[in-house]
Amino acid sequence: LLIAFATPRYIRESERHPGHFDVLGALTSTVGMVLLVYGFIRASEDGWSDPVTLGSFAAAVVLLALFIFIESRSRQPITPLWMFRDRNRAGTYAMMLSLA
Repeated sequence: LLIAFATPRYIRESERHPGHFDVLGALTSTVGMVLLVYGFIRASEDGWSDPVTLGSFAAAVVLLALFIFIESRSRQPITPLWMFRDRNRAGTYAMMLSLA
């Protein structure tokens, strides 16, 4: 509690930078990930050949591919794709995704 009250005294507010929020990128990534998770949940309950499961996975793939396309052309992307050029960083992200 003491730290919460002392913080404004010792830490300055960062400088504001004008810009815009990548709404389309946020929507495609969020809905794509929700559909991907829903597909896995649905697959465990109704099987991998269930039409809703397959449709969920298909829609997730389309939306996440669209997200990558949008982010590659955005001036201020939510997820800068240059982060994945580093092999160590990309490998770490892939490992974390596989363990999630």
